[in-house]
Formats: sequence, C-alpha cells, structure tokens
Amino acid sequence: MSTEKIVGIDIGGTKISIGILVDGKIEQFVKLDTPAEGTQEEVMEQIVKGIETLPGHQEAVGIGIGAPGLIDEKEGVIFSVTNIPSWKEVHLKSYLEKHFKKPVYITNDANCFAIGVKMYGEGKPYSNVVCLALGTGVGAGIIIDGYLYSGEVAGAGEVGGLPYRDADFETYCSGKFFKMLNNTDGVATYEKAKQNDPEALKLFAELGGHIGNLIKTSIFMLAPQAVIIGGSVSNSYEFWQDAMWESVKTFPYKKVTEHFVVLKTELDDIAVVGAAALFKNRFEKDQLAKRVTVL
Repeated sequence: MSTEKIVGIDIGGTKISIGILVDGKIEQFVKLDTPAEGTQEEVMEQIVKGIETLPGHQEAVGIGIGAPGLIDEKEGVIFSVTNIPSWKEVHLKSYLEKHFKKPVYITNDANCFAIGVKMYGEGKPYSNVVCLALGTGVGAGIIIDGYLYSGEVAGAGEVGGLPYRDADFETYCSGKFFKMLNNTDGVATYEKAKQNDPEALKLFAELGGHIGNLIKTSIFMLAPQAVIIGGSVSNSYEFWQDAMWESVKTFPYKKVTEHFVVLKTELDDIAVVGAAALFKNRFEKDQLAKRVTVL
C-alpha cells in the first residue's frame, strides 16, 4: 500500500486543504475557502469539488480527513464544529463513501498530527508517543503500540483543558499565554527574542517552564518514549526549550525518563499528510483485524 495514492483532507473554519499523497509525499494539492456560514451540504459539496479538481483522485485507495470538534470515528460523524455553525451533526463519512465509492476515515486534527509524525516524521522510531499541538489552543494526539488512540468521540488528548494554576494548560502553553496573561503578541515577542530582548527572553523562559509541566503531566499519564511538539508555538522552540528541559528533568521517576526525548517536528503540511497517514494506519489495522477474525 505504500506506493498507492491516498487523499488527505484538512478541514478548517476558513480553509479546506486537500492533497493526493504517495508514501507520505504530496503530489497534488488544492486549498479552497470554507463556506463556513453555509449549510451542511454546501460545505460537503465544497469538499467534493476540491477532491474532484485533483487529477488522479479516481485512483486513490481511500480518503483520510482531519477536522476540528468531537468525532464518532466508527460512523464518521462530526459534532459541533465551532467555526462552522451548521455542522452540528455531519455524517461526512457516509456522504463521501457514497459519492466516491472509497473507504473514508475521520478524526480530529491533533490526532492527524500525531499519526502523521509517527508514520512519516520524527515519531517513526517510537511505539508510544504523545504529540503536542501548541498553537491558538493546546491539543494532543496519542500513539500506543504504534497505533493512534482516540478514545470516545476522538476526545482523548484534550490536555489543554486540564486544570493548571488559576486556569488550565491551554492558557499557559498556547498563544493565550502572550495575549491573555501578558497583553502582548507571540509573533512580536518572537521577533524581539531574536534581537536578545531581555523581557522577551524572560517570557519565553516562563513559557518553557509551563510547557515542561505539561510534558511531565503527559509522562505521569502515559509514560511515552517521546513527546513531539508542533503548532505555531513550536516556531519559537529555540527560546524556550532549555527552560522546558529544566522542568522535565524534575520528573521524580528517573527510570521512566531514562531514554525519554522531546522533539520538534519539521514536517511540512502536516495536517494533510497526517490525514493520509490516518487512512493508512486505520485501514491496515482494520485489515489485520479481519485476518485475525478469519483465522
């Protein structure tokens, strides 16, 4: 299956990105506006339109999709997407399978990030990985024994909502750290840090300590071999990684972290690549289950 074509789709509140991938590499790509104020059907029709603009989509073995919100992965139903008001209960899997006559797998965007870096990026050597997406919010994807673990309605990994200090981890480990707590902008702070501005460097050191505490929480829960970081906050990794490690090194059970690593992903277009990786991972797992059942 490694040389076969897979359609990967990332659904966002403003853009829908679609690619045809072979072995984790994007061969064709299109990005369309999301008709966010439209009906359920109008948004789904835009997805179909995007797929059909890509030559060779007919040869794809299937479709993988990353979307925001809670998702019934088995039935392929997406619930309550904040930035697309009409998407309260969308049966996207059955709609696309009926139209294209191909299997479709759907999960949330943080899960796609995780399975993408596991299959095609920094997560390859590891069986148990936590992938932290640090951007406007905080989410995580969890890999256990080489396969994505999503939990009920793809709700596993919502670590940003865990209580922390006077708020939650999302407040202290995402872009909100700069805007809500320090009344500044993360991008502007990053530019100042590159000029060795002491206040900017101090802010990033504080951020790194909070992210280190989030990583320790992940270790307490799952004891992964690696944590892989992505999202817009990771662009400033060089300025907060030392403070992050100072925090991580205080984890009390040294045997657990003896070979533990933290990596920053360098994969481009991870949302679309991860959606294709989701299809490959889930399809192979389902095929294996069918063979075991037959035996």
